[in-house]
Amino acid sequence: MIKNLLKRKGWIVGASSFNNQYLNVELLIDSRCHFFCPTCKRRLSTHCIRDINILDRSVITYFTKLKIQTWQGFCKHCQSFHSFRPSYVHPTRMMTHRFMRYISFLYSSMSAKNVSQLTGLSPASIRRIDADVLAETLPEPHLDKLDSILVDEKYLGSSFGFVTLVINARTGEPLYLSKGKDQNALDEFFFQLTNDQKKLIRCVGLDRGNAYSASVRKNIPHAVIAYDPFHLVSNMNDVVDKVRREEVKHAPYGIKNLIIGNRYNLLRGNENNDEDGLKKLQKLLSANESLNEVYVMKEQFRFIFKGKDENQAIGRLSQWISMAIKSSVTPLVRFAKNLVKSFNEVINSIRYNVTSAAIESTNAKIKRIQSKTCGLFNITYLFQKIRQIYFISRNLYDQQI
Repeated sequence: MIKNLLKRKGWIVGASSFNNQYLNVELLIDSRCHFFCPTCKRRLSTHCIRDINILDRSVITYFTKLKIQTWQGFCKHCQSFHSFRPSYVHPTRMMTHRFMRYISFLYSSMSAKNVSQLTGLSPASIRRIDADVLAETLPEPHLDKLDSILVDEKYLGSSFGFVTLVINARTGEPLYLSKGKDQNALDEFFFQLTNDQKKLIRCVGLDRGNAYSASVRKNIPHAVIAYDPFHLVSNMNDVVDKVRREEVKHAPYGIKNLIIGNRYNLLRGNENNDEDGLKKLQKLLSANESLNEVYVMKEQFRFIFKGKDENQAIGRLSQWISMAIKSSVTPLVRFAKNLVKSFNEVINSIRYNVTSAAIESTNAKIKRIQSKTCGLFNITYLFQKIRQIYFISRNLYDQQI
């Protein structure tokens, strides 16, 4: 079994032994084999033979330490040196490709600390190995036949700052991750696309930021923009919270504590409050007219996006905006007037069936990755990990350990 696993042309398996943790195996140069220059194909003369120690994937229950003879030859015709080692040994790392894939497989479900305890490698080495394996094995983003995409910004802490994330709206596949949240960050994604690929994109789901909208209109002017419901409801929650903070400033002492203590009850959907939360919320709404008005309008705004009928949504949104503009609550009036300016973009989310579920799911995955790795400082590697989780969750990633 060991011979079949390790034997390669040019080498023969020598002595082997066991200790408490490792299976030790020698791999010797086969004197019957000759090596040839990869450039001119002429036979090389022997320059030196030296031993290297290589880690390999476990055989049954053991990790394997290979003591391999590497051969270096000299080409008189090309005047160059060439080194040779078995094909399953990584050209620069002192380990086999099998071992590296095994480390990546373990790290996909374990923390770096636990993999380190199991293998004896440092957490930093484990991450570097994982990055090499993912760069080699993960497929490139599928940019053909894109119908709709989702774009979002996310703050990843002081190490990254803000990043721009692009996802296939239909499949949820992460397509692009870049530092920054301005127009240039999204422009770089569109630069990767051919003209034919751009023409196929019909809809782009965004938040209401102007930077991304400008990039879309510049690079794919034929595509429609849809403001996804998740961010719109989040914007409405910001309105509720702004009114709450204003009311705290002017409320009497007894009511002030009630307003402060009900922040999350106000922001949650009515169905997500428990019985105790509903009682506290009802007490607050009875005591404060402005908060009562803005809370009722918030719940009605959420209801607009429950259905999938476009005409019904247009009617509900028009009615809601009319009611909001007549309100005496200034932040609510300002929000409604902004919706008038972007009415079509709001309705497009229903018209083109665009939701931010996929991108919010990816944001949750990013949080798990950062928590498990104790932070990441390489945006390329972070993007690889996001894509790895996507493919594993859909059984599309063969780790070939």
